[in-house]
Amino acid sequence: MRVKNIDTVNHVYQGQTLTPNQEYTLQASEISKWATDDNVMTDITDLKLQVGDDTTWITGVADQINELTGKIGHVEIDKQPAFASKYTVDGKSLYKRVHGANNTISANSTGNIDLTVTYGEVKFTGAEIIGTSKEDTVNFKIIDDANGTYSGTPNAVLNQFGYNVEMPAGGFYKNTSQYDASLFNGMILRCEYSNNTASSVYIALNFEMHEVV
Repeated sequence: MRVKNIDTVNHVYQGQTLTPNQEYTLQASEISKWATDDNVMTDITDLKLQVGDDTTWITGVADQINELTGKIGHVEIDKQPAFASKYTVDGKSLYKRVHGANNTISANSTGNIDLTVTYGEVKFTGAEIIGTSKEDTVNFKIIDDANGTYSGTPNAVLNQFGYNVEMPAGGFYKNTSQYDASLFNGMILRCEYSNNTASSVYIALNFEMHEVV
């Protein structure tokens, strides 16, 4: 794995100084330290540091963070698997589906980042948020569709599973549940993101689900 300083000034990560446009190859023993370094995550998010594999420089911020954090085994806060097999107890198959959504949240304001379930049934198991700051907080909710299909009330809150969750510094948050939540077609996964900083921020989310077929 490689990293490159794509800023116009020097940066220091884990004691390693990178001058503008300088590349550095991470040794296996270094990856976990870099992947948990707040400065590294912040500079990837701010487009000052770029991550690449042995042959290609990765362009998307989420893809870069996933590449870096995916090389270590302790990033997920809960390593308990959501499923012991790819089948439900009634014999149906589970197929992993990861969907992304994003929004730019103005300074000192709250905005929604929504993802509508497009499958008949899914098991929701986790989410990751990219672009976080330590001052920010998040509420996670499940919203009914515009017709009120599941509650009888259009756009009603069906459930809430995150309450003023404190976001970390460094631009990256991930939570994986040790049990799943069943969601159905048309339901909306909503992240209410409160940006408590003085600047607008681009927030990206990845939702991990498993389609039941």
